[in-house]
Amino acid sequence: MLDHLHRFRLRAAALQSAAGIPVSDAADPAEVFVSYQVMPSHIDEFREPVIPGNSVVIDIETLDQTPRSVITEIGVVAFVRQNFKPFASIDLRLDLFDQIATRQVSADTIAFHRKNGTLPKLEGGLSRFLAAAKLTEFFALHKPKHVWIQGPCFDRPILEDFFADLGQPLPWRYSLSRDCRTLWDTTFPGVKHPPRPHCAVNDAFATLYCLEEALTALGRRHAC
Repeated sequence: MLDHLHRFRLRAAALQSAAGIPVSDAADPAEVFVSYQVMPSHIDEFREPVIPGNSVVIDIETLDQTPRSVITEIGVVAFVRQNFKPFASIDLRLDLFDQIATRQVSADTIAFHRKNGTLPKLEGGLSRFLAAAKLTEFFALHKPKHVWIQGPCFDRPILEDFFADLGQPLPWRYSLSRDCRTLWDTTFPGVKHPPRPHCAVNDAFATLYCLEEALTALGRRHAC
């Protein structure tokens, strides 16, 4: 702890100096930190190994890479934050004809799915409104603390646009979103995550396993 306080003091002094604040005029960072240590409630909260509640992982499959993309599948897995144990999932297959008039497809993405054998059927799935209603119901039922997504620039912007087309907000607050891809790359630089099957619910399970592996390696298993 003393080493930590020493590093904390040096870092704070450097930041104050860079900001043009005389170190002598600022509060002593070591004293501030020590005052934090003597508060039992804060220590208990920091060391508490059991964090109540659930979180979810969400994944989508699409026919384009823009926010206006047609969505073919939405998969969500709810898990216990304490031990990463999945306990509920939902796999929504959408009717593509129901979206084609207002949303986009790209030849490159269709060719990708055709090459991997994951090109979906055009019809027979859920309508946009029914898929949105089922997704909203799932979130309302499980009330996740966090919503983990594989990367910040694909799934969420597309889902936001999808719900905006329906005149509805996303089923979760923006502040609950978490990015598993950045976490993985930070924990395992240069290491590719295991291949994914490009099926939404199965990819959500794969993201959950990567999340557990990364947080465990960081010693932060209960940060999910």
